[in-house]
Amino acid sequence: MPYLFVLASIIAVAAISFMYKMVLTRIIVDPDSYSKNMTKFFIGTGIGEAIPIILLVIGLANIQNYTDTEQILLPLILIVVLWVSGIFFIFLQRKFAIGGVVAGSKQEEIMPMIRTFSLIATGVTGAIPIASFIALLTAIL
Repeated sequence: MPYLFVLASIIAVAAISFMYKMVLTRIIVDPDSYSKNMTKFFIGTGIGEAIPIILLVIGLANIQNYTDTEQILLPLILIVVLWVSGIFFIFLQRKFAIGGVVAGSKQEEIMPMIRTFSLIATGVTGAIPIASFIALLTAIL
């Protein structure tokens, strides 16, 4: 049952990473529609996190107490790796996006948008993995 939390983290990080990449491309192409794209990002993220939230609830309802930490050590490590890889993906995409933006006034306009969007996406990416990590830690105690 601890792998239910890993599955929830996989789905959440993949959905948010996909939405981030899609919206980042749209921001670069049309910076004037930034707020519209942010709205699409949050709606897509909400839809993408619906299944992981359901999996978290099912996992918390069926959680067992583990006396041996080796049983949940691998799921804990996988969750941390997923979380870090999601953040790494966001910052890598941000770096490529910054490098691809044409120099000039457009760059000065887009750069703060990309930075802000990347930081928001980083925070959202960690929500389900952190909840999964804490849920598995409570199974030890």
